[in-house]
Amino acid sequence: MQRLFLCLGCFTVESRGFTVPGNKIHRKEGGKGNGDVSESWGILPGNTGSIGTKVGAGLASAVITVLLSSSGYVSPSAGITAQPETALEMIVSLYKFGPILIAAVIIVTLFGYKLDKMYPAIMQELTEREAHGQL
Repeated sequence: MQRLFLCLGCFTVESRGFTVPGNKIHRKEGGKGNGDVSESWGILPGNTGSIGTKVGAGLASAVITVLLSSSGYVSPSAGITAQPETALEMIVSLYKFGPILIAAVIIVTLFGYKLDKMYPAIMQELTEREAHGQL
Protein backbone atom coordinates (compact mmCIF):
# COMPACT_ATOMS: atom_id res chain seq x y z
CA MET A 1 0.00 0.00 0.00
CA GLN A 2 2.94 2.32 0.64
CA ARG A 3 4.00 2.04 -3.01
CA LEU A 4 0.49 2.98 -4.06
CA PHE A 5 0.62 6.29 -2.21
CA LEU A 6 4.11 7.05 -3.49
CA CYS A 7 2.99 6.68 -7.10
CA LEU A 8 -0.29 8.59 -6.89
CA GLY A 9 1.49 11.89 -7.38
CA CYS A 10 3.66 10.62 -10.22
CA PHE A 11 1.96 10.91 -13.58
CA THR A 12 5.06 10.54 -15.71
CA VAL A 13 5.14 6.88 -16.58
CA GLU A 14 8.65 5.68 -17.14
CA SER A 15 9.49 2.06 -17.77
CA ARG A 16 12.43 0.65 -15.87
CA GLY A 17 13.49 -2.96 -15.65
CA PHE A 18 14.16 -4.13 -12.11
CA THR A 19 15.71 -7.48 -11.30
CA VAL A 20 17.39 -9.22 -8.46
CA PRO A 21 21.14 -8.80 -8.95
CA GLY A 22 22.85 -11.94 -10.10
CA ASN A 23 25.04 -13.56 -7.48
CA LYS A 24 28.44 -14.23 -9.02
CA ILE A 25 26.97 -15.26 -12.35
CA HIS A 26 29.79 -14.10 -14.57
CA ARG A 27 33.28 -15.07 -13.49
CA LYS A 28 36.36 -13.61 -15.06
CA GLU A 29 39.15 -15.79 -16.35
CA GLY A 30 40.67 -17.97 -13.68
CA GLY A 31 37.61 -19.92 -12.59
CA LYS A 32 35.99 -20.29 -9.21
CA GLY A 33 38.96 -20.24 -6.88
CA ASN A 34 40.50 -16.81 -7.50
CA GLY A 35 37.75 -14.65 -5.98
CA ASP A 36 37.76 -12.38 -9.03
CA VAL A 37 34.04 -12.14 -9.57
CA SER A 38 31.96 -9.62 -11.47
CA GLU A 39 28.38 -9.10 -10.42
CA SER A 40 25.83 -9.12 -13.19
CA TRP A 41 22.51 -7.35 -13.48
CA GLY A 42 21.91 -9.04 -16.82
CA ILE A 43 21.20 -7.54 -20.22
CA LEU A 44 17.42 -7.81 -20.13
CA PRO A 45 16.53 -5.01 -17.67
CA GLY A 46 18.06 -2.23 -19.77
CA ASN A 47 16.54 -3.54 -22.96
CA THR A 48 13.06 -3.91 -21.52
CA GLY A 49 13.19 -0.37 -20.17
CA SER A 50 14.18 1.03 -23.54
CA ILE A 51 11.64 -1.02 -25.46
CA GLY A 52 8.92 -0.26 -22.91
CA THR A 53 9.56 3.46 -23.15
CA LYS A 54 9.50 3.44 -26.95
CA VAL A 55 6.40 1.25 -27.24
CA GLY A 56 4.60 3.26 -24.57
CA ALA A 57 5.41 6.57 -26.25
CA GLY A 58 4.34 5.20 -29.64
CA LEU A 59 1.04 3.84 -28.33
CA ALA A 60 0.28 7.04 -26.42
CA SER A 61 0.97 9.13 -29.53
CA ALA A 62 -1.23 6.88 -31.66
CA VAL A 63 -4.14 6.98 -29.18
CA ILE A 64 -3.93 10.77 -28.81
CA THR A 65 -3.77 11.19 -32.60
CA VAL A 66 -6.85 9.02 -33.10
CA LEU A 67 -8.78 10.87 -30.37
CA LEU A 68 -7.88 14.30 -31.74
CA SER A 69 -8.67 13.27 -35.32
CA SER A 70 -12.04 11.89 -34.29
CA SER A 71 -12.83 15.19 -32.55
CA GLY A 72 -12.16 17.22 -35.69
CA TYR A 73 -8.69 18.59 -34.90
CA VAL A 74 -7.24 20.53 -37.83
CA SER A 75 -3.48 20.58 -38.39
CA PRO A 76 -1.88 24.05 -38.23
CA SER A 77 -0.16 23.28 -41.53
CA ALA A 78 -3.59 23.41 -43.20
CA GLY A 79 -3.58 27.18 -42.69
CA ILE A 80 -6.52 27.25 -40.29
CA THR A 81 -5.72 28.99 -37.01
CA ALA A 82 -8.91 28.24 -35.07
CA GLN A 83 -9.83 24.75 -33.90
CA PRO A 84 -13.39 23.44 -33.79
CA GLU A 85 -15.06 23.45 -30.36
CA THR A 86 -15.06 19.63 -30.28
CA ALA A 87 -11.28 19.54 -30.77
CA LEU A 88 -10.77 22.05 -27.95
CA GLU A 89 -13.02 19.97 -25.68
CA MET A 90 -11.01 16.86 -26.52
CA ILE A 91 -7.72 18.61 -25.67
CA VAL A 92 -9.12 19.74 -22.31
CA SER A 93 -10.46 16.22 -21.65
CA LEU A 94 -7.08 14.67 -22.41
CA TYR A 95 -5.43 16.99 -19.88
CA LYS A 96 -8.13 16.27 -17.29
CA PHE A 97 -8.58 12.52 -17.64
CA GLY A 98 -5.20 11.41 -19.01
CA PRO A 99 -3.43 11.62 -15.63
CA ILE A 100 -6.37 9.88 -13.92
CA LEU A 101 -6.19 7.04 -16.42
CA ILE A 102 -2.42 6.71 -15.97
CA ALA A 103 -2.82 6.71 -12.17
CA ALA A 104 -5.44 3.94 -12.46
CA VAL A 105 -3.08 1.84 -14.58
CA ILE A 106 -0.29 2.37 -12.03
CA ILE A 107 -2.58 1.35 -9.15
CA VAL A 108 -3.72 -1.82 -10.92
CA THR A 109 -0.11 -2.69 -11.76
CA LEU A 110 1.04 -2.16 -8.17
CA PHE A 111 -1.66 -4.45 -6.81
CA GLY A 112 -0.17 -7.20 -8.99
CA TYR A 113 3.39 -6.56 -7.73
CA LYS A 114 4.46 -9.59 -5.70
CA LEU A 115 8.28 -9.39 -5.73
CA ASP A 116 8.49 -7.89 -2.23
CA LYS A 117 6.83 -10.99 -0.83
CA MET A 118 8.93 -13.37 -2.94
CA TYR A 119 12.30 -11.64 -2.42
CA PRO A 120 13.33 -13.36 0.86
CA ALA A 121 12.67 -16.82 -0.63
CA ILE A 122 14.58 -15.92 -3.80
CA MET A 123 17.60 -14.69 -1.84
CA GLN A 124 17.48 -17.82 0.39
CA GLU A 125 17.49 -20.05 -2.68
CA LEU A 126 20.38 -18.12 -4.24
CA THR A 127 22.38 -18.37 -1.02
CA GLU A 128 21.78 -22.14 -0.85
CA ARG A 129 22.71 -22.63 -4.51
CA GLU A 130 25.89 -20.61 -4.03
CA ALA A 131 26.80 -22.68 -0.95
CA HIS A 132 26.41 -25.87 -3.00
CA GLY A 133 28.55 -24.46 -5.83
CA GLN A 134 25.68 -24.25 -8.33
CA LEU A 135 26.27 -20.59 -9.14
